[in-house]
Amino acid sequence: METATSTGWPPPCDSPLKGVTPTKYAVVMRNVTRRALADAIRRSWSGDTSAEATWVADRPSEGQCAVTALVVQDYLGGDLVLAIVEGVSHYWNRLPDGTTVDLTRDQFTSFQPVDIELRAREYVMSFPETARRYRTLAGRTRSHLMMESAGVSTQD
Repeated sequence: METATSTGWPPPCDSPLKGVTPTKYAVVMRNVTRRALADAIRRSWSGDTSAEATWVADRPSEGQCAVTALVVQDYLGGDLVLAIVEGVSHYWNRLPDGTTVDLTRDQFTSFQPVDIELRAREYVMSFPETARRYRTLAGRTRSHLMMESAGVSTQD
């Protein structure tokens, strides 16, 4: 059974999405482009979605890889890929058509992954702090996508 938390519907009463019909919501979520998704995710990053306690806005992708990969998987499907890059774990996506999506690769000066493997979503979500950060990022991303679809700018 899907709940409001897992589907994003209905939006909370104080949400900018209040009043959006379930049909409109479903249509928007099914028709999200990769570019729109990437833009919405990037606008949703912040210190409270980063694994890095020292997150700063001029390096927004830092510490965002696991939660970003989970949100990309929500919309585009595919696998979660894990590797070690510059001595730290890093996640990205391999889509069903075999292409890769890595919205946080720019946090590394030299991208040379080693020990590459696939990870189950359940494993990534088994870490409470990652699950919390994911819920925050997923909710913000969903709001940005819906607002953009309704013609409301979410640019700063």
